[in-house]
Amino acid sequence: MFDCFLTAIELARKGHWHLFAARAFRLLGLHAALRSMTCRIKIPGEFLKQDLRIYLELGDWISDDICRYGQWEPVLSRAILARAHKSGILVDAGANLGYFSLLWAASHAANRVYAFEASPRVFPKLARNIQLNRLSGQILSFQIALSDRNGISAFECGPHEQTGWGRLVVGSVADAVTVKMARLDTLF
Repeated sequence: MFDCFLTAIELARKGHWHLFAARAFRLLGLHAALRSMTCRIKIPGEFLKQDLRIYLELGDWISDDICRYGQWEPVLSRAILARAHKSGILVDAGANLGYFSLLWAASHAANRVYAFEASPRVFPKLARNIQLNRLSGQILSFQIALSDRNGISAFECGPHEQTGWGRLVVGSVADAVTVKMARLDTLF
């Protein structure tokens, strides 16, 4: 517990107040407050038609980076935004928390997203972030894995605190769940 306290203090010292507060809430057992914490998505030098926020998933690399820096994968974020201003459709395979889907949809009112996330643990978080940003009219989410064939597969969700480690697996894997998978060309 003392290590967690020191980590929280170090985050505060560096100015990462959202992460400091999240660690403090976890230490104090205030899980309802922790579930309601959001971080702002802000790409330096880029304009979005609306402010974007994402629910904090404490300990998740993606969420923590967004809280620290306002963005995730800055080069890819800028590449997506450069194309998004022209409008179109984005297929987000393995959408995770929905960061890239949110960027695309918020960049142009005519943009549409098909967001695919197979993980039964992560999919509700994707849906929650879409709803938080009021983009459900532009982002359609599907709890399915895109694959080279239709059917079902074993899926390993990865460590509980990480949202981006899920994968389809062949054979028997401890703690694997069964998910639907489909070829994109058979869905539309």
